[in-house]
Order: sequence, then C-alpha cells, then structure tokens
Amino acid sequence: MGTEDEWYQILGVENKQGMIRERDADNIVRELGMKSYEGGYKVLVVWMAERMNLPTANTLLKTLEEPAEKTLILLVAENRDRLLSTIISRVQQVVVPDKGIGFSAARQEEFAGMFVSWMRLLFKLNMQPLSAWVDQIAGMGRETQKLFLQYVQEALRACFLQTAAGIRLTRELEFGDPKFDTAFPAMITPRNIEQMNQALNEAMYAIERNAYAKMAFMQLSFKMSRYIKNR
Repeated sequence: MGTEDEWYQILGVENKQGMIRERDADNIVRELGMKSYEGGYKVLVVWMAERMNLPTANTLLKTLEEPAEKTLILLVAENRDRLLSTIISRVQQVVVPDKGIGFSAARQEEFAGMFVSWMRLLFKLNMQPLSAWVDQIAGMGRETQKLFLQYVQEALRACFLQTAAGIRLTRELEFGDPKFDTAFPAMITPRNIEQMNQALNEAMYAIERNAYAKMAFMQLSFKMSRYIKNR
C-alpha cells in the first residue's frame, strides 16, 4: 500500500494536511446504500480513520451502528488515541502489533540528517543556525512536519531502549553518523524521555491545528534543549 507520506507525495499534496471530510462520508454512505453487483458482501476499508473530523464521524455513526446486510466496514488507524470516542464505542477493536513507523529510504536519510543537526544545535543553542533550521522545516508541508516529529519520537524511543535495556539501534534507526550513533543514545534517560515525548505530542497537536510553524518549532526547540540537558 505504501506509507501515508508516500501517498501524499504521489497525490502531490505534501503541503496540505490529510483529512477525511464530511463529503467523503456522504459518498461512503451513498455507495454502501447500493446493492452489491453480484449480491455478495460489500467491504469498505477506511484507511487512517483517525483523520475523520467530528462532522464526518457524525455522518457515519448510523452506518456503523446499523450497517446494511452483508456489509463489512474496516477502520484502519495507526493511533487509537486519536480516534473519536463516538467511533470507538461503535466498533470492535483488533490491535495489530506495532512494527514501527514506515519511512521510505530517501525520507529516512533526510529525517536522520535533520535530526542529527537539530540535536547538535540544541546542545549549543546558537540562535542563528537554530533559526535557519527552524526556517527549513517550517517551509515543509504540515504532513512532512508531523511525520518528522513521529520520526523523532521513534528515534528517541530507540535511543532510550539502548540506554535502559541495551537494545542496540537497528539499521533503520541509525543516523548515518558513527560518532553520533555511539554517543547520543546515552542522552535519553528515564529522567527526560517522557518530557520530550510530551513536548513532541504537543507540537504535533499545534501543527494539526494550523499553528504558526516557525513559532511551534522554536518553542519545541527550547523545551527539547532544556530536557536533553536534564539527563
């Protein structure tokens, strides 16, 4: 199927946020109301179901509660906590083991380089190069910004596992800088991992709400700088 990020690139909408809107829900209800061509089952797969806004969810509630005969509706989500409670209460949940976030090789290399540069800037907190780094990521689409923050969360989690449990970084999460790969994981400890993860979640939420990207990433940088030094 490809990753969410790859789909955005194929569709040429990297600078927009993905969303399942009310008009999409109207189309779903209309399509499911039609008879199957050969009288068999109708199956609908809603990918990234957490992208539904409230009007979309309200439009689909009755269909989820009382689907037509021989109709299966599969809602696929990466983050259950971001699904609306009205949706969760009307579905049967099946948890699939997490195998991490999928990134293309090119995106992995790009994010790794950005991550290493950012972490080094946070130690020195030199405003001129930090401001240039913030300008760079602020110029990217919001979906790319959120994907980078997810990458950072995954990278910090891997570093913490290496520090706390001796589980070495996988090849996919090595940063392409041997010196950094060796030294940085020790910076992520029980004392700062939760604070950093919360700050990243707050930044992601702000970006989803169309916050000014430069301000959001600069505020995040100040928080992360403080936390990473508090190990």
